[in-house]
Amino acid sequence: MKIQRKAKLRKVPGFSLIEILLVVGIIAFLAVMVSTRVIEDTENAKVGLAKSGVRLVTTKAQAYFMDTGFVPNKLADLITQSAQVDNWRGAILDPDSGARSLECSLRSQSAG
Repeated sequence: MKIQRKAKLRKVPGFSLIEILLVVGIIAFLAVMVSTRVIEDTENAKVGLAKSGVRLVTTKAQAYFMDTGFVPNKLADLITQSAQVDNWRGAILDPDSGARSLECSLRSQSAG
């Protein structure tokens, strides 16, 4: 008499290798998409900062011209009195924030 034994496959709770690889692949794809978007937004922010700095200096240079009748030769003319200007009304750009932060921004843009 033969005893037939059927091998019982136990269902072990868990995930198969294919399921895990599929989830890891989806997460990697999403990570690439998000990181690409973050890098693009960072570059756009740098460009926006540079544009606003140029607009600020343009506006201040126009105010300098309206006050003095001369176009500023350099950025320092908007902060300190030039020798050619008689009717100086004071600094047009704040020397602590405006000009220095703009110069640093422009230097980092030209270096990068």
